Amino acid sequence: GSSTIDLSITSQPEGYHHNWATSLLPHVDQTGLFQSIDSSASIYAESNRLIRETMVPVFRCPADESIPTNASYAGLHHSNTSPIGASNDGLLFLNAWVRSEEIADGMSATILLGEKRSFASELGWCSGTRATLRNAGHPINSIPQEEQLSDLNFVGGLGSRHFGGASVVKGDGAVTFLSETIDQPLFQSMVKRNDRSETMPTETDSD
Repeated sequence: GSSTIDLSITSQPEGYHHNWATSLLPHVDQTGLFQSIDSSASIYAESNRLIRETMVPVFRCPADESIPTNASYAGLHHSNTSPIGASNDGLLFLNAWVRSEEIADGMSATILLGEKRSFASELGWCSGTRATLRNAGHPINSIPQEEQLSDLNFVGGLGSRHFGGASVVKGDGAVTFLSETIDQPLFQSMVKRNDRSETMPTETDSD
């Protein structure tokens, strides 16, 4: 076993947990809300209560019947079932960022965001937990078991209230509808930001 500890995020209101959605606020006509965030404190701090209790329409699907402060969309953090951590292979992983030129398949072939169904007791649209992050370890529209949801390390997958699948946003901004019957390894490869680099021969070899 490895002695390296990969810090992971659990689905409880403890920790810093500021997420990708708060960073997007200035770009979705919510500059005032963005400027009122106390970035020196946890997203669950009293100083950020106004943020947590604000419903941001752009993060909501009209068909979402969960509480108004839940997000209808999630960033993809990993291609397999895994806690949210720094060693994840999706585009939105813990405490790091990547440049578009580092994405082996290209941004147009890699999934950034997707629709999600909210689970009970989610921590809201601004929490960097399973509330706004999901993985490709589960078929689209699969419903988790109660014992899975009680595991605070469990993240879950994409889902929607549309028949037969869910919409995803690629890294270049293109929106695509994925069928819930999509080949699972194909779906996972679309989430993994660097899968081509593991299978393509390197061009540095010389004779």
